[in-house]
Amino acid sequence: MIAAAAMMPDVSWAQLLPLSALYLALGIWGFDYARRRSSLLISLGYLLIEFALGMRINALAWGGSLPLILLPLAAQAVILLPRLLAAAMCILVIAGISGNLSWVPAWPHWLRNIAQATAAVVFVVVYVGVAQREREARQRTEALSAEVAQLAAANERNRMAREIHDTLGHYLTIIHVQLEAARAVISSDAERGMLAVTCAQALAKDGLAAVRQSVTALMITAFATRLSPWRAR
Repeated sequence: MIAAAAMMPDVSWAQLLPLSALYLALGIWGFDYARRRSSLLISLGYLLIEFALGMRINALAWGGSLPLILLPLAAQAVILLPRLLAAAMCILVIAGISGNLSWVPAWPHWLRNIAQATAAVVFVVVYVGVAQREREARQRTEALSAEVAQLAAANERNRMAREIHDTLGHYLTIIHVQLEAARAVISSDAERGMLAVTCAQALAKDGLAAVRQSVTALMITAFATRLSPWRAR
């Protein structure tokens, strides 16, 4: 163990630790910022800076023993960049990883390094692609569900508006008939005339109650429609 420790190269911790912390911080907040901005230049700048930091960390570590820290860049490139640029970034990551890895001793160094790096990058890209498509499908499903709910609510509001219109028109028509009857007989038969007026008043009261009930139901429907997105969350 002492001999193995003696063979380990010296590590510049004064450089390695700050660079590793910067690489991690950029990987979290820089990636989130680039995704929110949706700018090609910002995304490219972020990925290339992270790649340079990862390569420098590998140069400072134990003989380039940390190449797999570059793998997240392949996944992030799939999310941030168009397909052609994402493929170019993945090739760059493969080159960065294969420059440090060793695998099957019987193979030439360049072949085993490229094989392992390619397998790792392909795994990450496929995994991220599947996750991305699943998330997009879920978002489309949620959007369609919200649209269906809004259409159903709009149809219900239209139905209730027609119901209010028909109810109000029905009561107004009957009230008009009663008032015309009262007007026709009030001079010759005051009792019948007052009876028609009383009936018109009762109809007006009933019609107002029916309209108020329909308006209340319409307000409840509108409130439930506004509340439905919060329930979905």
